[in-house]
Amino acid sequence: MKRSFFLLFFFCSAFLIFGQSRYWRISKDSLKILIQTAKEDTVKVNLLYDLGSRYPWSYPDTALQYASQALVLSEKLEYKKGIYNAQELIIEALTTMGNYPLALEYGLKNEELSQTFNDPESKITSLTSLAGTYLSKGEFNNWLLYIKQALALARASKLPFEEGLILNAIAKVYLQGNQPDSALHYAKGSYQLINNWPTQPVNIGHAYLQKNMFDSAVYWFKIGLILADANQTEQDFVDVDNFMALIYKKKNNIDSAIWYSKKALSEKISTNYPLGTLKASDLLVSLYESQKKPDSALRYLRISLVLKDSLFSREKV
Repeated sequence: MKRSFFLLFFFCSAFLIFGQSRYWRISKDSLKILIQTAKEDTVKVNLLYDLGSRYPWSYPDTALQYASQALVLSEKLEYKKGIYNAQELIIEALTTMGNYPLALEYGLKNEELSQTFNDPESKITSLTSLAGTYLSKGEFNNWLLYIKQALALARASKLPFEEGLILNAIAKVYLQGNQPDSALHYAKGSYQLINNWPTQPVNIGHAYLQKNMFDSAVYWFKIGLILADANQTEQDFVDVDNFMALIYKKKNNIDSAIWYSKKALSEKISTNYPLGTLKASDLLVSLYESQKKPDSALRYLRISLVLKDSLFSREKV
């Protein structure tokens, strides 16, 4: 299992928002009704895509279901933009589920398809999705190649929103490399451009956690949770729970650390977010071992091994 695969979530999920359309403010129930009565045309494709876009961070299997329907109909209609959007949603769902090889396959298809469009946003999205996928596979040179292309295109096209997402993606790489000062530089630069999405404040909080500045970390995590609730990005709840557990572990407050780790496992997204669940399980093994509770440690070790085996199997697909 590649240690860098944790990074892929940010790259794909952040850029998926580019595809939001006029249906985004319609409720999920209303969208379902519209889909049932829609003709087999591009309107139905867009409805399926927009409904599926509500789910990739919370119920990726549901997102995959709607994306697949949108893709089949788009191919039947030869609707290129529908194919592109459906494949981006598939990439996001597969990413959340940990199936990186298949996500890369769709990413390469979409990068090629984006070259047929005139809008720079689609090209930036596909470039950045590919960058994240390559980074998750440990291919740093390919990540650097595609992320530089995406950043240059965003700046040349004067797209501050897209630029902010790329800056935050770069911050995530520095976090993975345990370079919090550089991570803070890029994450705060991103937050200046985008302040209504949870990923930016969560990454800022993570950087402060790496610097052992716990009060600042908690401050930014709270902002991230508010935005995660507003945007229904439930995997951020798991991430923050895991970070809070680390804070208490560093403070040697083992009971509180265990509480937050178990909270991460109890979040609704946990069964569909294996990487977040794996982090929580691994931390619980360590925490119970420190308390000399081998039975409890063994319980979560078994969970961890099952998750690792599942993720490893997906990498071989």
